[in-house]
Amino acid sequence: MPALSLDIHPLRPEELASFARDLPFREMAQHERRLSRQTRGDGVYLVAWERATPTPPRLVDDPTHQNDQAHDQDSDGANFGEWVAIGQGVVTWRPSATADDLAQRLGCPIVNDLFVHPARRSQGIGAALLAACEAAARAHGDSRIALGVGLENPRARTLYERHGYRTARLGELYTSGTGRDTQGQERSWEEIITYLVKSLIEPASPDTEGAADQTTEDSVASSSAALAGAESAPVAAYDEVAEWYDERIRDEALTHGLTLPAALDLIETEQLAGQRVCDLACGQGGVTRLLTRYGAVMTGVDIAGSLLALAERAEAEAPLGITYIRDDLCAPTQLADAQFDGALCHMALMDVADLGAAAHTVGRILKPGAWFVFVITHPAYQTPNSSWTITEDGNQYRMVADYFAVGFWRPPSQGSATSVRERVGAHHRTLGAYLNAFTAAGLTFERLLEPQIGAKLRERLLAANPPPARQALAWGGMEIPIALAARVRRR
Repeated sequence: MPALSLDIHPLRPEELASFARDLPFREMAQHERRLSRQTRGDGVYLVAWERATPTPPRLVDDPTHQNDQAHDQDSDGANFGEWVAIGQGVVTWRPSATADDLAQRLGCPIVNDLFVHPARRSQGIGAALLAACEAAARAHGDSRIALGVGLENPRARTLYERHGYRTARLGELYTSGTGRDTQGQERSWEEIITYLVKSLIEPASPDTEGAADQTTEDSVASSSAALAGAESAPVAAYDEVAEWYDERIRDEALTHGLTLPAALDLIETEQLAGQRVCDLACGQGGVTRLLTRYGAVMTGVDIAGSLLALAERAEAEAPLGITYIRDDLCAPTQLADAQFDGALCHMALMDVADLGAAAHTVGRILKPGAWFVFVITHPAYQTPNSSWTITEDGNQYRMVADYFAVGFWRPPSQGSATSVRERVGAHHRTLGAYLNAFTAAGLTFERLLEPQIGAKLRERLLAANPPPARQALAWGGMEIPIALAARVRRR
């Protein structure tokens, strides 16, 4: 493959017609708006140009070369030797007043619509455009830059992480709209995105490669931590309520009578003996210790130090050979690739701001063919705006709204804050987001459970004369699932 001859520079008004001709995947009105914002000084619209070659690549195979015009034009009509637009990237210095809340909180330039012509992908052009966006931000005087990545686009995420981007831990955002696909057809789209951020501060000791890499990594970690936002809230909350949470979960009827039995069913405990299993977001280690009874060799991982201290104290008092690690599920540094025969995450993925990063971790640490089981609050019935309603005639219903309101939320207090979610909140996302995130990370689904509250569990829940909301859940859980459990397998 010959060396690329690229020229990346801000779009000029006189180039607009040829640019739109070469990359016919966006509306002319959109190009004009972006060019106008660039003129106002609100950002920069970068375009990658390449000299047309005598034998240009084609989106459709053409072995007869019938689309060539004596090899003096490319497939888009540009003469050999002319510059042809093959990619684009938009950098907005600061989000507009109408931008989403997560973008507002970033406080740094954001890269949007980084796009490379389908015939020019996997040739380093995307990386070159990304570097140009970063250089533009540095020239503008910024120390960080961010971009959004779709939950179902692990290929793009891998590219960005390879170039130093890390999760901003701001949560996720549901977006939708219309546009043209790579065939020029009008299509509607929807996706859940999360933001990644990168430090643009140059390493302090560039002469030493290892030191430079460490300095860059520290800068990225510091930048990401500074933007922790919604993710830091649940972690801090668990640290603050560790003793209460431990006592609450130890005797929690819903845990021992509903969600944990569903997890054990999917784990297939009769086959656990000798397996190396990782309990992700293990908390105080209750489930971790339970699985050792079935012969599993357990490792527990959690980011909340106070909860891990409880787990380690229990291990010290009654050793079971468990290894506990304090690490971040979204970006672990102490877990090796293909290390485990299985993994689980019990009632904790709702605490994770970046589901795509968590799914990538699961896919990375599992051996080929290994299993992963997770249990979550049911995303279809536990939304930012849902509640039990009892009518005058005594009938009970579940009112559900804001299903697509993806993001961090906290239910209103019932007065005593006895609910875990009242204390620490949760990240709501759609059911499809969970399914698609793990599929994109290289896992396939095997089983799905929606455990039902039975009569015995209902009576146990009602025995302590709980507040009205708890009573409603005890009865309503017999008709509507309040939790969802799933088993997937690493391909």
